[in-house]
Amino acid sequence: MCMALINEIVNVGKIYKPNEILNKLRSIIIHTFNRDGDNDISDGLDASIVLIDPDTNLMEYAGANSPIYIIRDGELIDFKGDRMPVGIYPSQTPFSNHKINLKDGDSLYMFSDGYADQFGGEAKRKMMLRHFKKLLVSNNHLIMSEQKEKLSNYFTDWMGHNEQVDDVLVLGYRFNPNDTLELRHEN
Repeated sequence: MCMALINEIVNVGKIYKPNEILNKLRSIIIHTFNRDGDNDISDGLDASIVLIDPDTNLMEYAGANSPIYIIRDGELIDFKGDRMPVGIYPSQTPFSNHKINLKDGDSLYMFSDGYADQFGGEAKRKMMLRHFKKLLVSNNHLIMSEQKEKLSNYFTDWMGHNEQVDDVLVLGYRFNPNDTLELRHEN
């Protein structure tokens, strides 16, 4: 449903700035699901939206409880989103829009919390973001398809016989200003 709303916001509403997309999405969600006016419930979704201009190497980013990682020259840079969901929340300030200059070879990672929140390992604990970050950095030299395989195998090994606790999505993209960006969906 949210993807359909984002498509409408962008394609019909002609809103392209990531923070404005999240602000509009929040407005629609609140209007649609909060018809009784009960603002005492905190609920919503976490999201990251980026817009990349390959002509200027500029990326705009907005996040709702969702960071984006960039690995540049072997170092992970953590860009934090706003600490609120898209939806009903006690403090509903406008979402921030971050402008980031990209360099050729930068790797960008957007992800759901399901990967790091998975229980497993010998102690049957959550993986946590520090393990996830180390895994991204240690495999960053690989092409994206090989990184996908490493992430998938690590996750499966970590989970072991435990049940998967949440949805898992990791999106990786290596910036090359000379390439045309084409996204494809893989299961």
